[in-house]
Amino acid sequence: RIADAIPTPWHDVVVVGEGGGIASAMRARAWKATKKAATMAKDGWKKQFEQKVKLTGLPVPVAQCHAVQKKLKKHLYDRPKRRSVVRGEEKEDVRVVLLHERYGDGMELPQDVLQVMEELGIQGKTYEDVLDYEHWTAEQVLQKLFPDVQELPTSFETVGHIAHLNLKDEFRKHKEIIGQVFLDKNQPHIRTVVNKVGNIEDEFRVFPMEVIAGEDNTVAEVRQHGSRFKLDYEKVYWNSRLENEHRRLVELFQEGDVVCDMMAGIGPFAVPAAKRGCTVYANDLNPTSTHYLTINSRINKVQEKVHTFNMDAREFVRLLVHPSAERRTNARAHVEMQEDAEHLQTVLSQLPAVGVSFDHVIMNLPASAVEFLDVFQDVVEELELRAGHKKLPKIHCYMFAKSDETKEDIRVRAEGYLGAHIEDAALHCVRNVSPNKDMYCLSFSLPRAVCYAREEVKRQRCE
Repeated sequence: RIADAIPTPWHDVVVVGEGGGIASAMRARAWKATKKAATMAKDGWKKQFEQKVKLTGLPVPVAQCHAVQKKLKKHLYDRPKRRSVVRGEEKEDVRVVLLHERYGDGMELPQDVLQVMEELGIQGKTYEDVLDYEHWTAEQVLQKLFPDVQELPTSFETVGHIAHLNLKDEFRKHKEIIGQVFLDKNQPHIRTVVNKVGNIEDEFRVFPMEVIAGEDNTVAEVRQHGSRFKLDYEKVYWNSRLENEHRRLVELFQEGDVVCDMMAGIGPFAVPAAKRGCTVYANDLNPTSTHYLTINSRINKVQEKVHTFNMDAREFVRLLVHPSAERRTNARAHVEMQEDAEHLQTVLSQLPAVGVSFDHVIMNLPASAVEFLDVFQDVVEELELRAGHKKLPKIHCYMFAKSDETKEDIRVRAEGYLGAHIEDAALHCVRNVSPNKDMYCLSFSLPRAVCYAREEVKRQRCE
């Protein structure tokens, strides 16, 4: 009680006594006051959104209220945490339908509103509403903060509880306020806002980012078509825009198929394929991706179907086809976590001594996957011997292409790395990445002629 009676700031008062109870209470109170003052200073910019607005309201009988709302939907008052229909003050059986605030500022009422008023024999009345920051949408807030900017940051990618922004340079100095706006207006499902601060340049396809609002927590959980995925968005590659492509490709697989996923990431293809009844050998060079791939296999109860590796994609394919002792040893080289090392040891022990034959190969690294097609020159003979009269594996290679490249150009580019003509090329446009850049999936059966390309390479080396 004494501490509460002493005004802050408390550092102007000297307290003498035993036990320190009063002093401790004063320090706690001062700390809370300081924290509150800092928060108020930090959020002071929100005060500019406090204002009164004039509204036009229509007194409508309760029985006809729903029909009027439906008819005047585009003209109704529209603010977050505000209703467009309120109780009337004069009669219990009357509700007040509030029109958009633009009509309270003297704008002429549209014809369909006038028609409703005439049919019901009612007159509009003036009402007043008091607004503050919580009654503005994110778009409205940003328009008020940056009235002279034409293209405002109004959209973001959602990854679990994370909102991912790509702010232009002109907004970088205001990133904390912009991040706070998106956080405030998208709670409770958004708890962290991150901003991309550079391009994807490292070998793991991870872009540099910074947390600009909310929790400093980039470990998220996402759901796609009945599957759950856990990931650290700061350390692994993930793109929510590829959800439909993940489903499209997996639906091509049949129960019992064996799938080789060379660049598997955290498992957006591998896990659904396993749930479809496929056996999946999944690999990624990024140890963190492999770690979460193993976790996601367990979360979705397909750990018996997904065999996880952490190595170079070419070495991975060679290991599956020719699992020599040396290659088994090399497979352990990149593994960092003890639990992942133990998991890999189990996977390697279960790898057939004669190697693995597969029905589908997924190469999801659009920037450079096409370059890895040359690995099939090393393994096609063995795959052909095992296949007999069956078809060789179906390859699904993701790649970027310029907007002016034709289907023929893309096929020829793939043939250059593969070393053989592709007869049954099927090209699917996945998405438009930028005005001059598209992402494609090139699917084809591995040509038997690839083995001749290998012989040609050998001949050239000998010469």
